[in-house]
Amino acid sequence: MTEHARDAEGSQDADTAVRREIELDAAPADVWEALTRPELLEQWFEAEVELDPRPGGTGRFIGADGEHRVARVDEVEEGRRLALTWWPDDEGDEPASKVEFVLTPTHGGTRLVVTESPLTARACVATTGAGWAWRLELLVLTLFLLVRA
Repeated sequence: MTEHARDAEGSQDADTAVRREIELDAAPADVWEALTRPELLEQWFEAEVELDPRPGGTGRFIGADGEHRVARVDEVEEGRRLALTWWPDDEGDEPASKVEFVLTPTHGGTRLVVTESPLTARACVATTGAGWAWRLELLVLTLFLLVRA
C-alpha cells in the first residue's frame, strides 16, 4: 500500500462475500465523490462509467478488458453508504451480486469497507479479493490527485 492508505487484510468466502477494508488519507466527502461521480469512478475503476447514484438509479460499467456490467442503485445514505446490485450485461449465466461501500470517518481520513455479496452461491466465485485490492489502490491515487487539485 502507499503511504496514503493502509489496507486491512481482505477476505473471501465463495459462498458468502468478498470484503476489503482500507484506511484513506482523504475526507469522507472526497471519498464519497470518488464513489459517486462517474468521471472519478472511471479513474479508479478502469472502466467507462455511467451512474445515477440515487436509490433506483441505474449504472453501466464497461471495463478496459471489455467486460460490461449493469447496475441498479439499491440504497444510499449520503456520504456514508452506497449499495448497488450489478450483473454482466450479456446473455451469460453469471448471477448478480450486491456491492456495498461503507464510509466511516477516522482521525486521519476515512475507513472504506467494500463488500461484494453473492445473490446466489456462485455469484462471487469469479470475483477475487485481489481485484478489489487493485481497484482500491487506484482509488488511493484518484483521491491523492483530487485532494491536491
